[in-house]
Amino acid sequence: MQIRCLQEEIGGLCEQLRSRGLSAKLLLGGDFNAMREELLHGNGDAFFGCAAVAATQPPWKKPISGSEVTAASAGAASCRMADDGSGALELLCPQADGGALREVSQPDAAMAVGCTRAGKSIVIDFIFCGSVGCEAELCGGGAEQWASTREAVSAEQVRRAADASSGIYANVLEFGSDHLPVACELRL
Repeated sequence: MQIRCLQEEIGGLCEQLRSRGLSAKLLLGGDFNAMREELLHGNGDAFFGCAAVAATQPPWKKPISGSEVTAASAGAASCRMADDGSGALELLCPQADGGALREVSQPDAAMAVGCTRAGKSIVIDFIFCGSVGCEAELCGGGAEQWASTREAVSAEQVRRAADASSGIYANVLEFGSDHLPVACELRL
């Protein structure tokens, strides 16, 4: 539900900019409280059927079938995979250039261990970039041309954070948060 509201807000912003003849680069980042598989499939049966979800530690618990929770939460996808083989997510936003904002926060270390949330082996923190009203030469091409992944943590820091018994403690001591930092590099 939160991701849908976010998409509506971004879409409305894009429409306002276009209606005024303005252009902008868009940068959206934070704790999405959803694994990439949830953004791709919702959190119904397709989500729980994913290998990455089954491998999560501590494991996810599937809601009781037919409950209010399952009816409300099993929604349509809010993201798609980029078609360039990069493995990047694209947050759907029909009003943005290209119909989506592209994930630029795929740090190799976090993806290898699968952790941006301490104490769990899940990636739920993302940065997406896109544009509205931009011609390629005006904005420097698509988001992949002006934004790229930047490692913010080492593989060892990710491994420590992913530990179910002491990851939160270690991460709060090192970063002051139960989330690992994610970053991207922008060329504006």
